[in-house]
Order: sequence, then C-alpha cells, then structure tokens
Amino acid sequence: MAINKYYKSGVRVLQLFLIATIFAFCDSTSPGFEDSGQLIELDVRVFLLESSKSENITATLNSVEVEELLEGVNKVWSQANIQWNITLLSTEEAQNAELFELMMNNEFPRSMSLLRSIIPGDKLSSDTWDVFLIHDFGGGIGGVYFPDLAAVLQPEVDPMGGIALEGGLVRILAHELGHSLGLPHVTCTLTGNLMAPGCFQGNRTRISKTQIENTRKQAAVNRPFNGTN
Repeated sequence: MAINKYYKSGVRVLQLFLIATIFAFCDSTSPGFEDSGQLIELDVRVFLLESSKSENITATLNSVEVEELLEGVNKVWSQANIQWNITLLSTEEAQNAELFELMMNNEFPRSMSLLRSIIPGDKLSSDTWDVFLIHDFGGGIGGVYFPDLAAVLQPEVDPMGGIALEGGLVRILAHELGHSLGLPHVTCTLTGNLMAPGCFQGNRTRISKTQIENTRKQAAVNRPFNGTN
C-alpha cells in the first residue's frame, strides 16, 4: 500500500512537471507578429506631385482614385494580411522639373539619380511609407522604390501605356511596396509572382509563403526596408 501510494504521488508530480514544461515552452515560442496571422496595418502618405513646368510630372489622380488604388493594393497584400492605411493625401511641388522634361524629351540621360531628384526631400520620413505619384516616367519603367529615402516614386502611366487604374498601376505599386518590405526581384516562372518584373505568366500578383513570412517580419518593425534589394 505504501509503495503504491508513493508511486502514485511520484506519477502526479511528474505529470505536473510535464504540464508546467509544456506551458513554459508554448509561452516562450508563442507566435510573434510575423507568423501569428494577425492583420498588420501600416501608415502610408501619398503625395501627388505637380509642376507648372512639366505635364509629365503633374499627377492627375483625384482623392477617390487614390483610395481605389490603395484598396486594390491592399487586396493584393491581403495574401500576407498586411494593409496600408492612408494617413495623408497631399499635392506637392516637384523639384528639378526642367531637367526632368529634358530627360523626357531625350535631351538629357535617363538616370535613377534624376528621377529621385524630383522628390521634395522635406516631405520624406523614414518612419512611414511614402508614395509619390507623377503622371509619366517615359520608357519602360514601372515604378521605383528608393530604400535610402524609404519612398516609392510611381507614375500613373504603366510601361504598356495603360493609364491610371485601367492599367497596371495597382499591381506595379503593390510590387514597389513589396520592395519596401524587403523583397527582391524573383525569376519569372509559370506560376507567376508579384516580384517577377516583366513576367506575363501565371498569377502576376502571387506572393509565396516565404515572401509572406519575410514581409511580415519587416512590417512588424513598422518601418520601410532601407537596405539593398
């Protein structure tokens, strides 16, 4: 009887120990923001650039269209349960418009440094997502994310000549915001991918499981990616 009593007591202690260990393990490895599936909401400021010296710069989207644009982008990024909310919509004067027009007329070499030079630097913030919209880049450029500025420069005219929301603007902006979450370009495959530039195969807005995991980690920091991708 005494042996049985002590045996049962020992088993009970072992059971309590195992239960405590399981709870401690679960607590120490509980899902974080990056893998919990919770909605991550990010602030984005949208600037419509304009210039009396350049019709190519002056954006034509109105506030309703900008909201529709972000709604489309959020549908793409709902795959990762990430959502951008507009906290500011403002019209701002672009810089370096005359040189930009020379570039558009093929009178000055096209370069990333020139494109970035039209962004008004005093409007930048590294703690939020900034999107600067202009009318047209010219050529085959769909959009640009500048990591050091934590800013997207996006034309309304897509590389195929589509205008605004009737073109590929939603997908292209979703792509550039993918860069802002740390994603690099990937190779075009039959399955398709949001980050495959110039890819016309498969699902062109697809985001892979690995990409989702990586972007949620960056989004959880609540700050745009500012490294090299």
